[in-house]
Amino acid sequence: MSNRDRDYDEDVFSLDEDLAREKRRQWIQYLVVAFGAAVVVSLALYGSIVLTNNRLAQRQSAQVEPAVPEGGEQPGRQPGGPSPASTDFWPSELFPTIPVLESAAYDTRTEPGYAEIKVPSQTAKGFDDYIAGLTDKGASVYTRTPRLSVLMFEGVEVHLIASNQGNRVVLANEPAQSWSEPSYSAFPLPAAGRMVSVKDGVSSLSRVLTYRGATTLDALEYAGNLTADGWTISGSLEPTNNIFMAVYKKNNLQITIDYFSSGDNYQVRLDYLN
Repeated sequence: MSNRDRDYDEDVFSLDEDLAREKRRQWIQYLVVAFGAAVVVSLALYGSIVLTNNRLAQRQSAQVEPAVPEGGEQPGRQPGGPSPASTDFWPSELFPTIPVLESAAYDTRTEPGYAEIKVPSQTAKGFDDYIAGLTDKGASVYTRTPRLSVLMFEGVEVHLIASNQGNRVVLANEPAQSWSEPSYSAFPLPAAGRMVSVKDGVSSLSRVLTYRGATTLDALEYAGNLTADGWTISGSLEPTNNIFMAVYKKNNLQITIDYFSSGDNYQVRLDYLN
């Protein structure tokens, strides 16, 4: 092969390499531009989505939280009654004679003749003043301790509970229930107070009766009647702050008088012993 032919072949080879390099450079530029465009489009879409969500959130907030009138409370927050699906109210409609316990918030659950109102700890600090106001109006005090105070006012039991598990006010004026199970006819029942609930106890042979409107003296009189009827007390009967629990047995029967001792109610438990 002549020198001329070799020079020609080298020139063609160099030209092919130059063309290949130019194509690679053009592809790299194209990929860089395409990637940059994709990033810009993605950022634009993300910004549009965020802006739309913010607008929807603001619109929903404006619908859920009505404006507070100047100098007044937020609608639905007034103690007189609840707004639809709200629990933030004092049950004045259900208990119109019970003074409102002023609070920054309420969490209220109601049933016929019954309301449980959870309140913040700051509100619980005002329980003493609320009790003083009720007693000034003629309320009777059943028991009063740092944990539990029970009063009777206008035919309604008012329970004020302050504990680490929460602070609550219970208003109770349930209708009396009639109850007669022949298998429990051998158990004497309290003469004073209004039985409002009968539930199964720890076994199928156990019943738990809840009473309203019974003073400590009423519960002690019931305990005395059991003793006179031949029931034997286990331990001793020593009320503290008008609160007590006493267990009486007769044959295979057992009656437990729990006057606001283990819980927030006056309950009588009837049990068959094995």
